[in-house]
Amino acid sequence: MWRTSQGMRTLEGAEAELVTAAIGDMWRQLQEDQDSDNPWTWGLAIFDGLQWEQKTVQLAAVGGALLKTEVSAMPLTAVNEATVGAIFEHIRQSVQVEIDTSMDIDESLDFWRKKVLAVIDDGSWPADEPLPDSKCNDFGEWDWMIEALGDEILWDDDWCDASFIMDVDPELASRRKQFLTIDDDYYTAIAPDPSEADIAAARAALETLWKSSGGS
Repeated sequence: MWRTSQGMRTLEGAEAELVTAAIGDMWRQLQEDQDSDNPWTWGLAIFDGLQWEQKTVQLAAVGGALLKTEVSAMPLTAVNEATVGAIFEHIRQSVQVEIDTSMDIDESLDFWRKKVLAVIDDGSWPADEPLPDSKCNDFGEWDWMIEALGDEILWDDDWCDASFIMDVDPELASRRKQFLTIDDDYYTAIAPDPSEADIAAARAALETLWKSSGGS
């Protein structure tokens, strides 16, 4: 379960399929990056700055909380919400790559765009809001939809503002957190230093997600 902006939820249907596909693909990328000196980045400093082992365990833990009813809700900390943010950033990047590749080879590849549209069709999207075809190559048409889908889970983007809080004197930081209603430990709660057993369990969980999303 996850304490989303829409209440306590476990993702289901097309929404769960989209997030499962993204997490599985992120796991594929993490495996490629395991020994790399120049790993892939998602443009989110909190998540990108984690060690490989921490990213692996974070992704498995957050994925479990989002997708499994039997998993207890995780605390809403900057590192946990940044992991969710990275999942939706991966969807955004995947759609962009899909569009660029389709234009380069003059052939439509629309796996990710179909996944996004399926969530929209499965939800309560306004009937009068025009939606693009899955082969639409205008990234702007997809960017706002992906952001809206992320907003169904994330409360806000406080996790992006660590420097606004952490890089000032403690008194000012305290006033800013109070004004923004941010818990005292929101930014200071860090990703755990995982044990070998933690890493093995996370790898197994992510491998299962990867295979369930069609990976091999």
